[in-house]
Amino acid sequence: MRRYEVIAGHHGILPLGAPDALLPVVTVLREPAARAWSHYRAVPWPAEPLAFADFLDHPVYGWAARDYQACWLGVPPAPGEARWKPAAGAALPAPPDVLALHHADLACSACRTLERCGLAGTVERIDDFVEALGRLLGRRLPPVPRINVGPPGIAAPEREAAAARSRSPLDVALHERAGDALDRALTTLPALPEEAPGALPYRQTMEQPLCGTGWHARVHTAEAGWHRWTGPGLRSDVRLPVRLAGAARLALAIVSACDDDAVRSLRLTVQGRHVAHVLEPRPIGVAAVADVELDARSPLTVELEVAHTRGHPEPAGLAIGEIALS
Repeated sequence: MRRYEVIAGHHGILPLGAPDALLPVVTVLREPAARAWSHYRAVPWPAEPLAFADFLDHPVYGWAARDYQACWLGVPPAPGEARWKPAAGAALPAPPDVLALHHADLACSACRTLERCGLAGTVERIDDFVEALGRLLGRRLPPVPRINVGPPGIAAPEREAAAARSRSPLDVALHERAGDALDRALTTLPALPEEAPGALPYRQTMEQPLCGTGWHARVHTAEAGWHRWTGPGLRSDVRLPVRLAGAARLALAIVSACDDDAVRSLRLTVQGRHVAHVLEPRPIGVAAVADVELDARSPLTVELEVAHTRGHPEPAGLAIGEIALS
């Protein structure tokens, strides 16, 4: 894992499993009944789907609603283990190491793991968690996008939700611990200062870290250098790490696009105000150029909106090389 700066996803404690692991680890826990309901709705049932109440009581499937997060935190993975991954179309039986673990041992092990984390939080307070994570890293982070959210208004029936909580007392306690840990972090971690005043000209390349939403990962080509595609949605925004004041000319380098219509449809907003722009040819692509009036009292934000994005499985709109202000 030394090749990677950040590893993110549903990994449980895999980074903590290595004997020499010195990586700072953060984790987010979910309210147990909501997590069990989400798990139940996501299972590719091989036969007729069970009712949620039957899922909770099922001798094979039901372990996934019984202190499931405690198992992830409390049972160290074996080297090279593909964590509890079922075969395609198969049910998800409880692994033997979970079945053999004493309840009290699992509680102690899970609590120790949670305490080792550099930061813990809860899904229900994800914005607070991102705020604390930014303070921990010493850099401003964008709001987290909601990309794994079920249909609105479809929640677990309250009777079954209460039954799920009763089957997961360790998860209930761990979720509360994670919330307390997040409160402590927000109380003790230093707040991020506002961006420092700067001077024109200013240039933000796509090789640099980006505080924004609606962007794909940076890519590099010999022709265009570092750039980022907007997408998969129609709006992308960036908050530049500087405060600038006065009249300026904004030049947004567009090194490629999904099609010409996406370029022509571009709308630019700077510090919350729509600005008119013209397209100027560049050696590679074009630049969207606009005259703007900057206010140093407000964050320097630039928002892009296009009429459409294209591509599968990750739609993209415009490839941006840099944002320059002169």
